[in-house]
Amino acid sequence: MPCPTRRVVDFRELLERPSRSSEFHPCGGRRATRRRPLIPSPSGELFVDPFAFGPFQAVLDFAYSAVAALGTALAPFAGASSAALAIALATVIVRIAMLPLGIAAAKSSAAARRLAPQVAELRRRHSKNPERMQRELATLYRDAGTSPVAGCLPLLAQAPLVAVIYAIFTRPEIHGGLNSLLADGLAGVPLGIPLGHTVFSGAIDPASVVVMLIAVLSITLAAELSRRLALRLAPPSLPAPEPAPGQPVMPTPSPGMMRALGFAPYLSLVAAVFVPFAATIYMAISALWGVGERWILARRYARVV
Repeated sequence: MPCPTRRVVDFRELLERPSRSSEFHPCGGRRATRRRPLIPSPSGELFVDPFAFGPFQAVLDFAYSAVAALGTALAPFAGASSAALAIALATVIVRIAMLPLGIAAAKSSAAARRLAPQVAELRRRHSKNPERMQRELATLYRDAGTSPVAGCLPLLAQAPLVAVIYAIFTRPEIHGGLNSLLADGLAGVPLGIPLGHTVFSGAIDPASVVVMLIAVLSITLAAELSRRLALRLAPPSLPAPEPAPGQPVMPTPSPGMMRALGFAPYLSLVAAVFVPFAATIYMAISALWGVGERWILARRYARVV
């Protein structure tokens, strides 16, 4: 039996097909197909919703219930701004919970600066033997009681938290009902609508302009301070070791690439325009807290600022 001609099927067409446990293809054997939970993206496309699965959904429901309960408790004092205040307090609680990871990152940065001369010497001495060099570097870091990857812990730990927070502040329905956190606003700025949409809609007043400017300027200030602090806390640049015979020369980053990476913190400012204002509040407070935390811990451990 001749094999039928294969054709390219659009992804959206596949999503619209009814789900089947399996189907038989004469040339490809048995192929399993399953229907996955899908949600629309801002552009109208469909993508897999990770929070539709049991454990992730339970985490999202718990986080939403906690923030919503905090907003309800603050309602007698903050009125219509209780949801925004609950978001701010929840952000502070999350940052305090991550403080031990920030301390570990500060200690790792201080150790990297302290060990930089020894690392350079080991790389020069064992440049012809990469395996020996890696063993010696591992021993050096182990004896110093640190790890070169400790500085990545806050970022790795914050990623799932940011995903949950973003899901809370962007979903119109959570926990089987409407998302009450997006129904309120702050000085006339709706929490469930992005700043860019609010500005171009024209439905703003002087109080709303002040609130939006404070949020944008806070993220801008935090991005610039974070960029400058990263330059001061960066370990001294080390010369590239000579490659072993027959090994290619490792490329070094160009100055232009390093300057471009220095402006990476400003990407959060671009994101703040397109995410709901509730997420912008989280980003502004978290960014200011983060740069202040790094500055204080750098003075405590690195002593370079």
